Amino acid sequence: MISKTNYVLKNIFQKYYSNNTVNIEIPKLIANREFGYVPFDGKMVRHLSLKTHEELIDFLIRESPLAVYMSNAYYNFPTKPRIFSICEAVGFFLSVVDCTNSLILLGNF
Repeated sequence: MISKTNYVLKNIFQKYYSNNTVNIEIPKLIANREFGYVPFDGKMVRHLSLKTHEELIDFLIRESPLAVYMSNAYYNFPTKPRIFSICEAVGFFLSVVDCTNSLILLGNF
């Protein structure tokens, strides 16, 4: 259940999104990006796909999220949750040792 404070804030965000649609930048290849957001209840929602400028605007006005996130990467299936390998999880390590060697060094997982 949303608190009175969060209810008021959500309405302020909703008015902002409604009145500033021309200021919302639309990313390139929007249909290939994963979106996520934090609603005012605080539980993050991920793996969303918004196909068009209109869908993005409608989403922002309807949900009026506290925060919105978009992937930098492009995906063929942005709504599909991804399971990252140990190599992806320790990307900084990969710049020194390739993925095969890092798995050997880190052990079997």
